[in-house]
Amino acid sequence: MAIYPMDQRNKWRVRIWRKGQRRDRIVTGTKADARQVEAQMLLEPDDPVPQHEVREPEAQGSKAQEQYAPTFLDFCTGDYRLHAENHLKASTWTVRKYQIATLTEHFGGTRLDAIEATHVEDFKRAQLRKGLRQSTINDQLKVLGAILSYARTLGIPCASPKLIRLPVRGKRRALAWTPEEVQRLCGAAAELHPDILPLVVFLANTGCRRGEAMALKWRNVDLDNRRILIEACEEWQPKNGKSREIPINDALLPWLAGDKRRSKEWVFPCPETGGKYAYWPQRKFDEARKRAGLEGGPHTLRHTYATELVRVTKDLLLVARILGHSHQRVTELYAHILPDHLDTARAVSAFQCPVSPATVEASRKWGVSVKTVRETVREPDSHTAAR
Repeated sequence: MAIYPMDQRNKWRVRIWRKGQRRDRIVTGTKADARQVEAQMLLEPDDPVPQHEVREPEAQGSKAQEQYAPTFLDFCTGDYRLHAENHLKASTWTVRKYQIATLTEHFGGTRLDAIEATHVEDFKRAQLRKGLRQSTINDQLKVLGAILSYARTLGIPCASPKLIRLPVRGKRRALAWTPEEVQRLCGAAAELHPDILPLVVFLANTGCRRGEAMALKWRNVDLDNRRILIEACEEWQPKNGKSREIPINDALLPWLAGDKRRSKEWVFPCPETGGKYAYWPQRKFDEARKRAGLEGGPHTLRHTYATELVRVTKDLLLVARILGHSHQRVTELYAHILPDHLDTARAVSAFQCPVSPATVEASRKWGVSVKTVRETVREPDSHTAAR
């Protein structure tokens, strides 16, 4: 279902789908009038068009299929856009709009039922020629699959091409800064933009995401018990949808305690407005980072906190709980930090074999059975020897 404004003033296109077929009507009036017509269309099975409405002429013959299978562009700007805006987080939809724009450049004029595997392969080659990373292209293919899947859910004729993702080799370990580098960053922020310094200190000592920091309210800060509650709210939705608690350490406590509140609601208000940050202060952060001579971004502070937490506690489960990881594979980014994980695994399994490698080699060299070799050299039982 969708209502689109037309080029002519006070004209609206009302579109619904029923039994895999698209029904359009042109309505003259206000948007409220268009919504009323939309409600009538949903209630009327196959009734004739009321006199005050004008039905858009339907294609006949071979062109009828074009009505039933919209182009990729029409579907994305109509039905899928409404669906995504209602079901995706605002931050996710912001990114997805750019991904859809990229997909539209290649598939925009193609009908949904005409998208074939060859089109997908052409898209991948075109993106690789542009220099995009394999992981970025795979994310775009994931969005393409989601769009086609939603079209099939609506009963729209739609192709089902196999979306084969590109191999991603040589994944780099998560970039993390040393304590000395974090100190340099804080010093540069204090010199250039002291207003973002509390944010930097908070991210470095909690491992929170920047969106979680900007949406943090004082009611979720418990200074007496030294813990912070990160929960879903209108301003922020955790990736795994679950609330979690994080501790307030000694380095962070002075930045939250005392009479330093610039807002009764927000822990880190925007200095210009006094309200919630609309966007992460990227320019200020980048200037401080460059002054400190570092590579990375605000998310690097999250990796840095996780790296130090693993190094000290050696507990990946604790890291997952504190950082609110949505999947175990995210936590495994830090598994290499455990200094003794190989020694621990080495001591767990020691399954002895009753035959030594030398016996097997002698059997091969002399052309006799292993039993003959053992009887000749009177090889002791390996379990007895081990004891």
